[in-house]
Amino acid sequence: MAIYQSIKGNITIMLREKWTLDEISALPDSEHDYFDRKSGELIFNTDFKSTLAKAFSAFANSGGGHIVIGVEDNGDMVGLPMFFKGRAYTREWLEQIIPNLVQPVPTKFRVHQIPLPKELDSENDKVIIVIDIDDSVLAPFQSIYTMIYYYRVSGHSKPAPHFYLEAIRNRKKIPTLTATLSDAKVILTLSTKESFFFHVLAIFDITNIGDITPTHWHVDLALDGKRITGDGVIIRTNFPTPTVEWLDTGNIQTKAVLPSQTRSYMEMLGFHLPADVGYNGLHSAIDVFLAQNNKLTAAVVTNSNVCDATEVDIEPLRNALKNADPAYSVSEIMKEYTGKIGGGIQINKFVIDNFSESDTYVRYRGEVENLSGRNFKNLVIAIVFRNINEDVIASINERIGVLPSKSKRSFSYSIDVNQIIHAKTKEFFSYDIREE
Repeated sequence: MAIYQSIKGNITIMLREKWTLDEISALPDSEHDYFDRKSGELIFNTDFKSTLAKAFSAFANSGGGHIVIGVEDNGDMVGLPMFFKGRAYTREWLEQIIPNLVQPVPTKFRVHQIPLPKELDSENDKVIIVIDIDDSVLAPFQSIYTMIYYYRVSGHSKPAPHFYLEAIRNRKKIPTLTATLSDAKVILTLSTKESFFFHVLAIFDITNIGDITPTHWHVDLALDGKRITGDGVIIRTNFPTPTVEWLDTGNIQTKAVLPSQTRSYMEMLGFHLPADVGYNGLHSAIDVFLAQNNKLTAAVVTNSNVCDATEVDIEPLRNALKNADPAYSVSEIMKEYTGKIGGGIQINKFVIDNFSESDTYVRYRGEVENLSGRNFKNLVIAIVFRNINEDVIASINERIGVLPSKSKRSFSYSIDVNQIIHAKTKEFFSYDIREE
């Protein structure tokens, strides 16, 4: 199942380095838009090339996929001959004919040959063939046998309608970006008599699947077709605690997302659940809440167009909400750190304190130790906080002053909590030292 999930979540991995029998067996039993099983007997049919051209066209026009030859619909691995008509390897023969099956000539495909084990092939001459097909800027592709453009829909290859072909062609004229929820983390939870409120940091992967780079873009979120703002069970603004309000909600992004590139984007969401369910019933209430509010979509809006909205996978949200402490708390987004930073200087137990509902600033503290034989007269440690995109979100010069050889000194500082919650979850700060 892991292979299927990775295929569904990231079109950039369509061209795999290799396949194993275990990975092929892990594919779902049902038909799907991202792969298609074909019997090994198909290769001997007179219409094999036409059938393969139809399937190849459909996947190439649908963002990519995989054609598995030698596996029955029920999952039985029967294989096909390792050599085609006793002359060339079947894999090599397919690599030669595929460029001539569709127009224009495809280049982004890969053919894998996986031998069957002895318990399934006593003569040791059968293989499974997997053809990887990636998304391509050359799309749309048409079969040279029928002169029809195909696409994948409901697990089948069918003639593509006119509007679909126009959408593919428009990728060469306007930006085409997708937003996929990749992770979620509860930053803060509030418990009142009326409701449980969760502040959730949602991390999206923004992928440019077109050929045009937008100059400006932002992500629009909708629930049941209605744009998410400051009202409703899921909100983006009007958070009850201004200490963690996401200040850049709806902010226009200017960082380039080049064709085939993926960039992370962070969004703060608020979730309201009724308090009458109690702590013991909270997990069940979360399942009910997400079942009732599962039509969540994300669309990237660029400077020239609104990209197609895509359904948001709610599982990262479910996992984040269920793993959160319903009592008021700050998540463990801040990690303790101990390590050398150069020049014989070591930071010991750098931590960021938890904070309460009324706090606007949060305190960090640590200890600096001089392990060198040098006496520092005016030591300054530069602490730089970065977000998940490696952008600097805060930079502080901590003036330690005199620090003799083999000595230690404690330090502490307060920082705006809104800057801290933007920090990435691991290695979110870095250090440098200098003497003034």
